[in-house]
Amino acid sequence: MYKQFRIFYSAVVVLFISLSLSAQPVQTAVSASDPYGIDFSKITGRPALVSEYRGEDLDSLVLHSSNNYDKGRLTSTQLYDDNGSLKTTTRYTYTERGYPAGIEGFDAGGMRLWKYVYTYDRFGRQTEESSFTGTSTLEWKAVSSYNSAGQLTTRITYDDKDVITLRESFKYNDRNFMYADITQYPDGKILKRIIYTYTAGGHIAFEDHYNNAGFYEQVGYSYTDDGNIISFSSVDKKGRLKSRTTLQYGPGGKIENEKIYDEAQKLSANITYIYDSRGNWIWKYDGKMYTIRKIIYGE
Repeated sequence: MYKQFRIFYSAVVVLFISLSLSAQPVQTAVSASDPYGIDFSKITGRPALVSEYRGEDLDSLVLHSSNNYDKGRLTSTQLYDDNGSLKTTTRYTYTERGYPAGIEGFDAGGMRLWKYVYTYDRFGRQTEESSFTGTSTLEWKAVSSYNSAGQLTTRITYDDKDVITLRESFKYNDRNFMYADITQYPDGKILKRIIYTYTAGGHIAFEDHYNNAGFYEQVGYSYTDDGNIISFSSVDKKGRLKSRTTLQYGPGGKIENEKIYDEAQKLSANITYIYDSRGNWIWKYDGKMYTIRKIIYGE
């Protein structure tokens, strides 16, 4: 369980840095990597506290998580079990320039379980990510390199003995959009490869996914004329549907309804959202589970 949390937080920071500092195509609010799609991490305004409650009955919701902010910047996250008891706490620190400096995870008793540390060059580009145990023993580190245009080109992962375990490379097209993300083992064997193609407007049209056995999946996206994504789906190597998601928007361009279909095109989730006056969702229902967010805003 703790390992899953660590992978999630690490990926969030890597994504934040790469999207902020590299030339990128138009980014959408959803991704086929998460069929539920909406990026819940983005809160408009300056929140001080965001508490999320979940349950199958509105009269018996249980606290699931709480996020604390300082001047709109996330400082800690608490996760709770099904009975509302604290499971883990994650704390965030930042550099003077506002980049993530470290993330630490603690159990309910306050014992540190893991830690990530990030370093940057003078241009604000992340150069190294290091993973430590709760006792500050190095587990692995990832070193990033950039080209003259400031685009991320390689990310090499080393174990605690400074031996390369993975090598990730990124390729760009003539529009400066990333068209290939390739991860290989030290012997050159492919772990994964993703090839991107784009619409004329700069949105991702297709993702072709490969592993060491070759092509296994394609993800496709559809958009409105003004760039809002309205559907995305994945098909296997024979073109058979694996899943499909459709989105409907309300006033202000906010997603009000999200439908997810399985491989038999049977509706598996029908999710409805309600937003507050600042454009943040505060109510979600997927037909089985209610999720309510209480947002307290700072000055």
